[in-house]
Amino acid sequence: MINTIGGLPDNVVAFEAEGKVSASDYESILIPAVEAATKGDDKARFLLMFGPDFDGYEAEAALDDAKAWIAA
Repeated sequence: MINTIGGLPDNVVAFEAEGKVSASDYESILIPAVEAATKGDDKARFLLMFGPDFDGYEAEAALDDAKAWIAA
């Protein structure tokens, strides 16, 4: 699961990964937030923290993770 971390400047998108991260977490939480923060020519800072309960990625989420970093 990916949770959004709030209370940060507008140009910072931050998340905490807990438990098992799924492809749906990327599609419904992470990708839309990053796209909104980088609309147009805006640049954003990105933070992904791994919580104490982080248990890895589902296979499809690992592929989405790789795609996200290649596109960045």
